[in-house]
Amino acid sequence: MTTVPVDEPPSDRAPDPFPVEVTQNDPGSAVVSTIVDGDFLANTDLTDRLDSLAQQPNLLIACDYDGTLAPIVSDLMKALPLREASVALRSLAALPQTEVAVISGRSLRDLAALSRLPAEIHLVGSHGTEFDIDFALDLDPALREKRTTLISALHILADTYTGMTHEKKPASVAVHYRNVDDSVTDELPA
Repeated sequence: MTTVPVDEPPSDRAPDPFPVEVTQNDPGSAVVSTIVDGDFLANTDLTDRLDSLAQQPNLLIACDYDGTLAPIVSDLMKALPLREASVALRSLAALPQTEVAVISGRSLRDLAALSRLPAEIHLVGSHGTEFDIDFALDLDPALREKRTTLISALHILADTYTGMTHEKKPASVAVHYRNVDDSVTDELPA
């Protein structure tokens, strides 16, 4: 019998008071339970859904990176995956007829460097558009110029709001304001 705990990803929401445990009794069935004060309660709706998925000839399991595999942190380049999440993905990727993917807004290069996940787990960056490390080399020169102009404007904006940063990506730019003081976030331009 294999037991895999599934933890709620870090977020601004209150922690889930009912953590879930999936227990695989044999290759074709799974029991999903919710732990309440140390007692297990069967969650039949979720069990039925998982049983239905287990009957499919092929399965794709996909998840996000930040806030799912890795906690949300102030320094973007310190968002390392939780050990348990990496182990779970590796275990899922080893199952027959099962593909596992991590789809992130991060660049593929940053996602690969931070996650350190094996090749059996497909990494997809830039919100699903970047499958190839050399993706940015194919970007149209006019689009590269627009991105450069946008980055220049964002430098000015980031200098205006302490804690605001921008992240250059192969085909876009992301603005991060998680480190901006809450008292001024309402003033930020939309």
